[in-house]
Amino acid sequence: MPKKPSDDSEMLAFLKSKTADHIADYSNRGRPYRTLSEEDLIESWESAWNDLESEPLSEKKRDIQADLAAEFALRKLEVPWARVRTQIDVFLAASGRAHKKWSEKNPEAAKQAEATFEIDLQEFRDARKKSN
Repeated sequence: MPKKPSDDSEMLAFLKSKTADHIADYSNRGRPYRTLSEEDLIESWESAWNDLESEPLSEKKRDIQADLAAEFALRKLEVPWARVRTQIDVFLAASGRAHKKWSEKNPEAAKQAEATFEIDLQEFRDARKKSN
């Protein structure tokens, strides 16, 4: 089925909403990285991506990266994406392969995960319609 032109903007809005939710959650958990200096925050960010490069499906490591990104956002600092571009490329390729392998080994769980995502996306769409 071809993608509608609005699909990309809708998905971007959905992802931004999820990011905002994570930032709020991170803040409510007491901002564990708030005491890091800016330099240490950047080093931790690079380290988190180095870790993700080797274990792309590690939920714990993805959570650490997301928390660090939330700390950048709360400090209103630019996230240094360029410093981890290579790690991100490796992570995306490795996570794609790992997800495919997992889906092949766990087809029912993969179907359930996709269904859960579709429900989340539809709930987001419905909430947006209500607010307009």
